[in-house]
Amino acid sequence: MKKLILISPLVIVSLMAGCAPKDKASTTQDDSSDIASQVGVIDSNVASIKYETEDKKEFILTSKDNFTTAILLDAEGNTHLLKEAPAGSGMLLKSEGGVSIHTHGDNAIIELSSDRSYQVKEVK
Repeated sequence: MKKLILISPLVIVSLMAGCAPKDKASTTQDDSSDIASQVGVIDSNVASIKYETEDKKEFILTSKDNFTTAILLDAEGNTHLLKEAPAGSGMLLKSEGGVSIHTHGDNAIIELSSDRSYQVKEVK
């Protein structure tokens, strides 16, 4: 009977020790995916287009829904939420605040206000 009492705690401890590495490995994997989402790792269904002016000002247009809506990051670091609008040719995205981008091929015109307009070219 004494042997059974001594063996039982050893069996329980060894079983628990055998499970610990698996639990820790799955936790580490979960933590790494959480960290990736926190630092802004781009999802595979996100499309991004980088535009540049002749004097090297950069603009980045990003969308998750095939440019029905998009976010425009301007050269000053401001973001603008844009929505698709009717265009005669190319693609036109506008914000409620008057910011817009009208693309046609590799070229685009970005208007940040009525007096700030930029002609840009897609950087590949």
